[in-house]
Amino acid sequence: MKKVSFAITVLILLIVLVSFVSAELTASISMPRMVLYKNISDGGNLAFENFVGVNNNNNHSVSILIVPIGAWKGRVNISEIEFIMQPGEKRDVYYTLYIEKAGYYSGEIDVIFSENNSKNTLSLPQKLVVIVQDENGKVPEEITTPYIQGSEKWNKRYTLLAISGFLVALVLLLIITKLAMRKK
Repeated sequence: MKKVSFAITVLILLIVLVSFVSAELTASISMPRMVLYKNISDGGNLAFENFVGVNNNNNHSVSILIVPIGAWKGRVNISEIEFIMQPGEKRDVYYTLYIEKAGYYSGEIDVIFSENNSKNTLSLPQKLVVIVQDENGKVPEEITTPYIQGSEKWNKRYTLLAISGFLVALVLLLIITKLAMRKK
Protein backbone atom coordinates (compact mmCIF):
# COMPACT_ATOMS: atom_id res chain seq x y z
CA MET A 1 0.00 0.00 0.00
CA LYS A 2 2.87 2.37 0.83
CA LYS A 3 4.42 1.69 -2.59
CA VAL A 4 1.20 2.65 -4.37
CA SER A 5 0.68 5.86 -2.38
CA PHE A 6 4.34 6.84 -2.88
CA ALA A 7 4.07 6.20 -6.64
CA ILE A 8 0.85 8.24 -6.84
CA THR A 9 2.46 11.13 -4.95
CA VAL A 10 5.46 11.11 -7.30
CA LEU A 11 3.15 10.98 -10.33
CA ILE A 12 1.08 13.93 -9.07
CA LEU A 13 4.24 15.98 -8.43
CA LEU A 14 5.53 15.26 -11.94
CA ILE A 15 2.19 16.21 -13.52
CA VAL A 16 2.16 19.50 -11.60
CA LEU A 17 5.76 20.26 -12.61
CA VAL A 18 5.15 19.44 -16.28
CA SER A 19 2.02 21.61 -16.33
CA PHE A 20 4.06 24.59 -15.07
CA VAL A 21 6.77 24.10 -17.66
CA SER A 22 4.35 23.51 -20.54
CA ALA A 23 2.29 26.64 -19.72
CA GLU A 24 4.92 28.68 -21.50
CA LEU A 25 4.45 32.07 -23.04
CA THR A 26 6.71 32.56 -26.04
CA ALA A 27 7.59 35.81 -27.75
CA SER A 28 10.46 37.71 -29.31
CA ILE A 29 11.56 41.24 -30.09
CA SER A 30 13.81 42.59 -32.80
CA MET A 31 16.98 44.52 -32.01
CA PRO A 32 17.26 43.52 -28.34
CA ARG A 33 20.48 45.55 -27.92
CA MET A 34 21.49 48.83 -29.49
CA VAL A 35 24.22 51.39 -29.06
CA LEU A 36 23.60 54.63 -30.93
CA TYR A 37 25.88 57.62 -31.38
CA LYS A 38 24.25 61.03 -31.82
CA ASN A 39 25.40 64.65 -31.96
CA ILE A 40 23.83 67.63 -30.22
CA SER A 41 24.59 71.32 -30.57
CA ASP A 42 25.17 73.51 -27.51
CA GLY A 43 21.85 74.54 -26.00
CA GLY A 44 19.92 72.40 -28.48
CA ASN A 45 17.63 69.47 -27.90
CA LEU A 46 17.89 66.11 -29.61
CA ALA A 47 14.80 64.16 -30.66
CA PHE A 48 14.93 61.04 -32.79
CA GLU A 49 12.71 58.08 -33.59
CA ASN A 50 13.49 54.43 -33.04
CA PHE A 51 11.43 51.24 -32.80
CA VAL A 52 11.20 47.79 -31.29
CA GLY A 53 9.77 44.91 -33.32
CA VAL A 54 7.31 42.86 -31.26
CA ASN A 55 6.47 39.27 -32.28
CA ASN A 56 3.67 37.14 -30.82
CA ASN A 57 4.91 33.56 -31.31
CA ASN A 58 1.93 32.03 -29.50
CA ASN A 59 -1.18 30.39 -30.95
CA HIS A 60 -3.38 32.74 -28.91
CA SER A 61 -3.67 36.50 -28.48
CA VAL A 62 -1.53 38.29 -25.88
CA SER A 63 -1.61 41.71 -24.23
CA ILE A 64 1.45 43.92 -24.71
CA LEU A 65 2.66 46.70 -22.41
CA ILE A 66 5.67 48.90 -23.32
CA VAL A 67 7.51 50.43 -20.34
CA PRO A 68 10.58 52.72 -20.45
CA ILE A 69 13.20 52.00 -17.76
CA GLY A 70 16.37 53.76 -16.64
CA ALA A 71 17.43 56.85 -18.59
CA TRP A 72 14.40 56.53 -20.89
CA LYS A 73 11.81 57.02 -18.17
CA GLY A 74 10.46 60.53 -18.80
CA ARG A 75 12.50 60.91 -22.02
CA VAL A 76 10.42 58.85 -24.43
CA ASN A 77 7.09 59.12 -26.21
CA ILE A 78 5.79 55.67 -27.24
CA SER A 79 3.33 55.34 -30.14
CA GLU A 80 1.43 52.41 -28.59
CA ILE A 81 1.87 51.78 -24.87
CA GLU A 82 -0.72 49.00 -24.52
CA PHE A 83 -2.34 46.80 -27.17
CA ILE A 84 -3.40 43.23 -27.97
CA MET A 85 -1.59 41.11 -30.56
CA GLN A 86 -3.20 38.26 -32.46
CA PRO A 87 -1.50 34.85 -32.86
CA GLY A 88 1.57 35.08 -35.10
CA GLU A 89 1.28 38.88 -35.43
CA LYS A 90 4.39 41.04 -35.81
CA ARG A 91 4.35 44.77 -35.15
CA ASP A 92 6.87 47.60 -34.99
CA VAL A 93 6.27 49.91 -32.03
CA TYR A 94 7.80 53.34 -32.68
CA TYR A 95 9.02 55.69 -30.00
CA THR A 96 10.65 59.12 -29.95
CA LEU A 97 13.56 59.79 -27.58
CA TYR A 98 14.27 63.26 -26.21
CA ILE A 99 17.73 64.23 -24.94
CA GLU A 100 18.69 67.69 -23.63
CA LYS A 101 22.50 67.54 -23.42
CA ALA A 102 25.57 65.53 -24.38
CA GLY A 103 26.27 62.44 -22.27
CA TYR A 104 25.91 58.71 -21.86
CA TYR A 105 22.32 57.46 -21.59
CA SER A 106 21.40 53.86 -20.84
CA GLY A 107 18.13 52.10 -20.15
CA GLU A 108 15.58 49.68 -21.49
CA ILE A 109 12.38 49.72 -23.44
CA ASP A 110 10.66 46.81 -21.71
CA VAL A 111 8.13 44.79 -23.73
CA ILE A 112 5.84 42.85 -21.39
CA PHE A 113 3.78 40.01 -22.89
CA SER A 114 0.77 38.80 -20.84
CA GLU A 115 -1.70 36.05 -21.46
CA ASN A 116 -5.26 37.31 -21.23
CA ASN A 117 -6.96 36.29 -17.96
CA SER A 118 -3.70 34.83 -16.62
CA LYS A 119 -0.79 35.85 -14.45
CA ASN A 120 1.61 34.31 -16.96
CA THR A 121 3.88 37.10 -18.24
CA LEU A 122 7.12 37.40 -20.18
CA SER A 123 9.28 40.52 -20.12
CA LEU A 124 11.78 41.16 -22.93
CA PRO A 125 13.93 44.28 -22.62
CA GLN A 126 15.36 46.21 -25.54
CA LYS A 127 18.61 47.52 -24.06
CA LEU A 128 19.36 50.92 -25.52
CA VAL A 129 22.51 52.95 -24.98
CA VAL A 130 22.81 56.38 -26.60
CA ILE A 131 26.09 58.24 -26.52
CA VAL A 132 25.48 61.89 -27.32
CA GLN A 133 28.46 64.04 -28.37
CA ASP A 134 28.57 67.83 -28.23
CA GLU A 135 29.43 69.99 -31.28
CA ASN A 136 33.16 69.30 -30.64
CA GLY A 137 32.60 65.56 -30.84
CA LYS A 138 33.14 65.01 -27.10
CA VAL A 139 31.11 63.27 -24.44
CA PRO A 140 31.28 64.92 -20.98
CA GLU A 141 33.33 63.12 -18.33
CA GLU A 142 30.38 62.68 -15.98
CA ILE A 143 28.04 59.89 -16.93
CA THR A 144 24.41 60.93 -17.12
CA THR A 145 23.00 57.50 -16.28
CA PRO A 146 25.44 54.68 -15.58
CA TYR A 147 24.57 51.25 -16.86
CA ILE A 148 24.34 48.92 -13.90
CA GLN A 149 25.22 45.37 -14.85
CA GLY A 150 22.76 42.83 -13.60
CA SER A 151 19.87 45.31 -13.67
CA GLU A 152 17.94 43.02 -15.97
CA LYS A 153 14.70 41.72 -14.55
CA TRP A 154 14.77 38.08 -13.48
CA ASN A 155 11.94 36.57 -15.43
CA LYS A 156 9.28 34.63 -13.51
CA ARG A 157 9.57 31.86 -16.07
CA TYR A 158 13.22 31.23 -15.20
CA THR A 159 12.40 31.21 -11.51
CA LEU A 160 9.63 28.69 -12.12
CA LEU A 161 11.94 26.51 -14.21
CA ALA A 162 14.63 26.63 -11.51
CA ILE A 163 12.13 25.61 -8.82
CA SER A 164 10.78 22.85 -11.06
CA GLY A 165 14.27 21.52 -11.67
CA PHE A 166 15.00 21.55 -7.95
CA LEU A 167 11.78 19.68 -7.16
CA VAL A 168 12.45 17.05 -9.84
CA ALA A 169 15.96 16.54 -8.43
CA LEU A 170 14.50 16.24 -4.93
CA VAL A 171 11.92 13.65 -6.04
CA LEU A 172 14.62 11.64 -7.85
CA LEU A 173 16.80 11.76 -4.75
CA LEU A 174 13.92 10.47 -2.63
CA ILE A 175 13.24 7.64 -5.07
CA ILE A 176 16.91 6.62 -5.19
CA THR A 177 17.16 6.75 -1.39
CA LYS A 178 14.01 4.64 -1.01
CA LEU A 179 15.30 2.06 -3.50
CA ALA A 180 18.72 1.92 -1.79
CA MET A 181 17.08 1.31 1.60
CA ARG A 182 15.04 -1.61 0.20
CA LYS A 183 18.15 -3.35 -1.15
CA LYS A 184 19.71 -3.42 2.34
